Amino acid sequence: MIYVRWNEAQDFCEWLTQKWHNEGRLPRNWQVQLPSEAEWEKAARGGVEIPVTSRIRSIAAIAFEASSPMALQANPLPQRRYPWGDQFDTNLANSDETNIGSASAVGCFPHGQSPYGCEEMSGNVWQWTRSQFRDYPYNPHDGREDLDATSVDARVLRGGAWGGYPLVLACAFRFYSEPDYWSYIFGFRVVCAASHRF
Repeated sequence: MIYVRWNEAQDFCEWLTQKWHNEGRLPRNWQVQLPSEAEWEKAARGGVEIPVTSRIRSIAAIAFEASSPMALQANPLPQRRYPWGDQFDTNLANSDETNIGSASAVGCFPHGQSPYGCEEMSGNVWQWTRSQFRDYPYNPHDGREDLDATSVDARVLRGGAWGGYPLVLACAFRFYSEPDYWSYIFGFRVVCAASHRF
């Protein structure tokens, strides 16, 4: 999905939460939302430990309330530059170097996935996060995660886009825009998280 404003991505998350609640796919105390900037970066780089095997499943196969133990291993590159490692490779992301010249379907670069199995974390389109643009170090309690901020408070985008160079596609690279701005290089991804708001 491209040409998406931050506000529209937020509205989609609320709509999908309600739809999945009504269909019984998502427990009432869970919601679909945009990732925070920190969640996005962890999904791209992995944590200190990462799963031994990917746990990507369809929404119907996820046991939301179960807390099954997961086999973990040390992340060999917790500060990796790109989701796949430290070296840029034109075969792993849709960037300026691939010469595709537009957004591509998710799944075209399966070997560029992150340690968690997330695809298209770098390249293709900039991805909205729910976080306001603030200085680092990241502090989740400084108001940057306030979803009710004014429409002029810039929101963070991560991941770079199809026209980006390797520097811009790095996991740590940050971009921002006003939430009511849209572009052919802006898109989003969602996460499911337990919430006390329902």
